[in-house]
Amino acid sequence: MPAGKANIVTKFVFLTLFMLYGFVLIFLRDFAPGKELRIAGGVSMVLAVGWRAGAVWRQESLQ
Repeated sequence: MPAGKANIVTKFVFLTLFMLYGFVLIFLRDFAPGKELRIAGGVSMVLAVGWRAGAVWRQESLQ
């Protein structure tokens, strides 16, 4: 029985954190100043992570 209660509490904590994260993302997207720079930074971060993943994949395929 304690494991079931722990699962329920964990799910509610995760749900709360996810909702707060969504609120922050919506706030940053719509209301914060400099959102154009934030969008450009996000796009460049996605491209950098993709480039890194490709480099690691190529390195692993050579071995």
